[in-house]
Amino acid sequence: MFSQSQESRPILDIPLKRLDYILEISGWMTLGVLFLFSSLIFTGLPEIIPSHFSFSGEPNGFSNKWSFLFLPILALFMFVGFTYLGREPHKFNYLNPITPENAYSQYVGALRFLKAAKIFIALLFLIIQLHTVSVASGGPKFFIYAVFLFITIFPLIFFFFTESSSTRA
Repeated sequence: MFSQSQESRPILDIPLKRLDYILEISGWMTLGVLFLFSSLIFTGLPEIIPSHFSFSGEPNGFSNKWSFLFLPILALFMFVGFTYLGREPHKFNYLNPITPENAYSQYVGALRFLKAAKIFIALLFLIIQLHTVSVASGGPKFFIYAVFLFITIFPLIFFFFTESSSTRA
C-alpha cells in the first residue's frame, strides 16, 4: 500500500461546530478536575504511596508522594500536544486517501477523535489517581481494569461512530 504525499492533501480551515466546542470544553474541564482533585488530596497522602498495580488491583510498586503529581502534569503536556497537533489535520495518517471530496469529513473525524481522546486520557488518569488514593488510605481496591478497558475502547467506538455518520452525510 502506497503512502499519499501530505503535500498533495487539501489544507482546510475547519470551523468548530457545537459538538466540537462541547468536546473541547469537556476535555479542559476534566483536566481541571484532575488537577483540582490531585492538589486537594496531595497534602493528606502518606509519604509513600502505591505507584504501580497488578492486574488484580494490588499495589506492587511504591513511590514518594510527589509522584502523585506526575499524572496531572503528563495529562497537561498531552493536552497541549494534542491541541497543537489538531492545528494541522492534513498531516495526520489516514486509512483512506484524502481527496478534495472527502478531506473535510476525514479531517473533522480525526479532530473529534483527538478531542475525545483528551477527555478519556484525563478520565483515565483521574481514575488512576482515585485508585491510588483509595489504596494508599487503606480503602477498597476497586476493579480498575474494567474501567481502563472502557476508557480505552470508548474513544475508538466514538471515532468509528462519527466516521460512519460523516461518510453517510
